[in-house]
Amino acid sequence: MSNTSAVRAEVRTITPTHAAIMLRANTGNRSISRGTVSKYAQMMKDRVFLMNGEPIIFNGDGTLQNGQHRLEACVQANTAFESLVVHGVSKDAFLTMDQGKKRSFADALSTQDVPNHVAAAAITRCILAMENRGTPDTTAMSEWGKPMQWFVDRYHQDAELIQKGVLWAAKLRYDMLVSNSAVGFSYFWAAKHDEEAAELFFDAVHEPFGLNKRDPAMVLHMRLAKIGTADIHRLEPIEQCAFFIKAFSAFVRNRELGPRQLQWRRFGPTAESFPAI
Repeated sequence: MSNTSAVRAEVRTITPTHAAIMLRANTGNRSISRGTVSKYAQMMKDRVFLMNGEPIIFNGDGTLQNGQHRLEACVQANTAFESLVVHGVSKDAFLTMDQGKKRSFADALSTQDVPNHVAAAAITRCILAMENRGTPDTTAMSEWGKPMQWFVDRYHQDAELIQKGVLWAAKLRYDMLVSNSAVGFSYFWAAKHDEEAAELFFDAVHEPFGLNKRDPAMVLHMRLAKIGTADIHRLEPIEQCAFFIKAFSAFVRNRELGPRQLQWRRFGPTAESFPAI
């Protein structure tokens, strides 16, 4: 049983000099992730590394048990930061550290009472991917090393429009096996170009009654309605986004669109960039 009376805690401003001294006691920790250190260091330089209650921990004999990445980042950034520091924790407690589920972007929005936080987070991630990489594909986003606040700030920048995208996703998913993030992102991207046209187009995709069979909204509706009916009609979310944007582009230019024209070559020697409006 640990001696809890020996545990003491304090909030400290840790300078690069203090951090270097603390790291001398880092004799039994896990391997350093240089990517994590660089991420934290940049956050410290940008003054967005906030004290969140997660402590730097030393056991009873003074060995560092938790916090090496923050301390390394402090030295690298040459910038002080504030942290809770705990001394006197049992050595046996090391195996219980970092066992919790990492907080996701959706979790962060939930704590701010953002409605439809899961869908809103997914759409925002697509927006950031498009703005920074030219494609709404988010598969490599975990490697970007961006702080959570970066994602949260981008949501709040266009919260109302993103929530409209969430609502359109719910409408279309009632009849089709479309992706929430694909519909929400596509609405957002179209609305940024022309919000009135986006409303008309998505309304037509939702209820295309009376439209010409070569109307872009009708062509897209018929293609999306096939998702799930056979493997040949399967569309990944990124492909759904491309089809939405291609059809909307034709719609705002008042062009007809044949079913065979609604294509996007993602791979191979004739692969295309993600479509523009």
